[in-house]
Amino acid sequence: FPYTTLFRSTPLGAAVSSATVAKGAVYVGSADGKLSALDAATGAIRWQTTLTGTVTRPTVDKDLLYAGSGTWLSSVAG
Repeated sequence: FPYTTLFRSTPLGAAVSSATVAKGAVYVGSADGKLSALDAATGAIRWQTTLTGTVTRPTVDKDLLYAGSGTWLSSVAG
């Protein structure tokens, strides 16, 4: 297998969304409503916020991060 694992992160809760990578960060949503940003090189948590409901796959467009959760669509300025 030609790939090497750079990091593993477990304090995110039950990750349910696919990861989105942008601007040196990995964004992932969880079943417990957390939206997390990890450093893409180290896996360190840059920040976390709690939304309402299960967080679906985050998407980045320019300087905004979008994520659906429950019946909400949230955006976070980056």
